[in-house]
This record gives sequence, structure tokens and C-alpha cells, in this order.
Amino acid sequence: MPRSDSRLTRRGRLAHLVGAGLLAGAWTAGCSNPRPLVFCHNANCAQPTDPSHDDTLEALQASLALRYRDRPVIDGVEMDLFWNGQANNGAGRCELAHELMSTPQAGADEAARILADNLRQYSVVSWNGQWFYLQMELKPYVGSYGTKHTPEQAIAHVECALDVVDTLESAATESDHRIEFIMDSGEPQLLWTLRQRPRWLAKSNSPSRSYRTAADFLDATPSGFALQYLSDFPPVTDVVFHADWISDGHYQAFLSMGLDLTLWMFSANDEALGAIRKFQPRAVVSYEALFMRLWEER
Repeated sequence: MPRSDSRLTRRGRLAHLVGAGLLAGAWTAGCSNPRPLVFCHNANCAQPTDPSHDDTLEALQASLALRYRDRPVIDGVEMDLFWNGQANNGAGRCELAHELMSTPQAGADEAARILADNLRQYSVVSWNGQWFYLQMELKPYVGSYGTKHTPEQAIAHVECALDVVDTLESAATESDHRIEFIMDSGEPQLLWTLRQRPRWLAKSNSPSRSYRTAADFLDATPSGFALQYLSDFPPVTDVVFHADWISDGHYQAFLSMGLDLTLWMFSANDEALGAIRKFQPRAVVSYEALFMRLWEER
């Protein structure tokens, strides 16, 4: 998929908004653009955008440090958890990674510690000032494309994600923060496995904790490439779609089922912003968190 928009660069879009006086504009009741939750795509919202830093500890730290109007730019983080079935002589390893890489990747536990430290360090940890959100995408393969999980690998992968949840719950309790976890995958097997794990079954929503699951669609359904159908997934609370792929039919179907929508995008181009205006998603997953804040004020 393309990682940049040829119409207008990210820096050019920011300059355009600044030139329009948006940086100097205060919050106004007349703002017409939607204000969805903004999650940092692949834990990488640092400036300037560089997809080669996706799912790295350095980008995660830099993204958490982003500030605008004296508060965090993001509402939360979307990050990938990959089960590397080749690591540790085939025993496997849970990594902060998008896919199998040729170089060693950070462990999911390292990312969890950074997120936990951020919760402990700051009294305000999100743009909305009330909740911090962590969306974990459990990647569907354990090696090269098409290499699916064994049942044992699926359990290990899900348990890794639950370890991250436990780590952040402890930190949120210590620091009196509210936190929501969204377990997201394009592989139905992983969400079915999650539903069977005792630790997940023991979770329940409360005034300070929220737990959701999301079906992640890799392509528009039903195109020739589509490998997923909502009926293959267990019951979920959310669906995740690329902003360029969602149609009125998808939206109406999801709305009728009471599902919340998250849109993700590589670039905040006109098509993506138009989809946000049209479909009013609950959340947006974007590299361009700062741009989204400026756009909201337009």
C-alpha cells in the first residue's frame, strides 16, 4: 500500500493549516469537522512521519511525548503485536512488530513498560483528558505471508497481549487513570482464542476500565482480495476499515448491528478526511495526529 500522498505532503498540509490561522485559533463552538478519538498508527506519530520507524520503542516514546496546547496530542496508541514463530529456535517470541523482520525487534513487554511508565509519570495522558486507549492489533501470521498460527501459537500470542493489559492495568491503578483496551485482529482465530482465555473472561467494564474487541478488515469486502467476513469473527464491538475502502453499504450494515467504526489511514488526504466527515467514526488511526488536531479546529 502507498505510504504517502502525492497530492500534498504532510508538511505542506500543516503549512496550509497554519497559514489559515488555525494555530492561533482558539477552540470554537462553530467547529464543523468531526472530533473522533485519535490513535497513533503503529505507535509512530513522531514528526516528521517516517514509516520505517513503525512499531519501534523510539517512535513510541516520541509519540507519547507529542504535545499541542499543553496536552498530549493523541488519545491513545495503536500498536502491532506479532508472534514470531521462528524466534527462540521455534519456541516463538511476542514482538512489537508489523511482520517478520530481518533484524531483531523489541519485545511486547518492552513496549508495555514504556506505556506503563507514561501512565505513572503524567497526570494527563491523553488529549481527551479522561481516558487513555490502547489498541493492539494481533497480526495474523507467524512468519512469512500466509503462515498461520497453530492453536498453541494462537494461545501464546493472546496471552502476550493479556500480559500487556495486566501491566498497564497495574500502572493505571497506581496512577488513578482510566484506560480502555481494544483487542484487534484481522484473523478470526485469534479473537476466538481470546474469548476462551480465563484472564479475558474475567475482565469487566467499570467506570475506569473498558475492554473491546475489533474485527480488522484488510481490504474492502467483497473484492477479489477480501479474505474476511464478519460472520467468521466472534461477536465484536468494533470494526476497523481503511478510510479509502469503506462504502455506504458497509457503514449502514455496521450501524444496523450496533458496531462502532474505526478508520485508519496512511495519509490524511482528501479522501480520508471526507470519509471521516461522512461516516463519523468513533476513532481514527493515523500517523498524522498533530495534523488531525489542526484539522479538527478548522
